[in-house]
Amino acid sequence: MLAHGSGLSIWYLIRDGYLKRVPWNGTGTPPMVEVYEFTQAGAEFVMRWADAQPLDPPTSDE
Repeated sequence: MLAHGSGLSIWYLIRDGYLKRVPWNGTGTPPMVEVYEFTQAGAEFVMRWADAQPLDPPTSDE
């Protein structure tokens, strides 16, 4: 969760397909936050980063 209006700070992650905004699924009035989750590509990116691997996924030419 991020503060409402924080999308600009993670815009590149959203544009590149690593994060996606998901609807608030809590009870009651939605808080002043935005909820995001990693896509499959985003999860793989984080795993490569954590393992100190190249961040660009391998291409089919390699």
